[in-house]
Amino acid sequence: VLADLRARWALAWMGVLLSTFCILLLLLLKKENLKGVLRGRCALILYSPDHAGFERLVSTLACALTRLQLAVSVELWSRAELCAIGPMQWFHAQRLRVLQEGGTVVLLFSRGAVARCTEWLLWKPGELLPRDDPCSAFSASLNCILPDFLAGKAGGRYLVACFEDLLQPSDIPELFRSVPIFTLPSQLPTFLLALAGTAAGREQKSSLKKHSLWISNSLHRAIQECQLQEPNGHCPPQASALPGSGQVLMGAKSEAGELSPPMGST
Repeated sequence: VLADLRARWALAWMGVLLSTFCILLLLLLKKENLKGVLRGRCALILYSPDHAGFERLVSTLACALTRLQLAVSVELWSRAELCAIGPMQWFHAQRLRVLQEGGTVVLLFSRGAVARCTEWLLWKPGELLPRDDPCSAFSASLNCILPDFLAGKAGGRYLVACFEDLLQPSDIPELFRSVPIFTLPSQLPTFLLALAGTAAGREQKSSLKKHSLWISNSLHRAIQECQLQEPNGHCPPQASALPGSGQVLMGAKSEAGELSPPMGST
């Protein structure tokens, strides 16, 4: 009888341990699935390197996206390569790869980006072309991006975003409003859904909404650090760029040096 009782207890404990193991395994698999909600997707983030603080903010966003296993291309992680082969060649290579893989080009607007775009939009034949920053992919990319928007070919390929505490959407040139515009971090959930594409399922959409909470917190902290650098609460461009003046928007290299991507990013 005692031996039979021990056998039953042993079987019961084995059942409990097996159930616990299964639950932990399911939780682990779910956690890994949540981390990879953007797996297989890619994006090229283009921005104007206005200021070292703004580049740190861009890095915070890009790092968060890579944690969701989005393949992110951004110039501050490739500055050595960009300066070696030239910003135009680097941009063309990244844009071609991202679009061929069904990804998205994200135009991340700031005050410097608005000034640079306005300078290009006000250019007239016979005037000197706005000079390109030799180590800025954003400046070089305008020569290719503007024709896409002017020809109405930007839909489905481009997204526009800005940090609402640093720039108002109404400040973005009207030409770029033909594609979805997202203000971050308040519209982060819909921004992530746009990056996920139309194939995102219900569970994936729910996961992205959950992830947007911790990403928003990280962005808020980075934005606050950026705002502290100027009394007016904005990150300053390193040089002004008045529309049509021919002045060059500087900021080829971050004051903090080249920032490195997290492991496994592109």
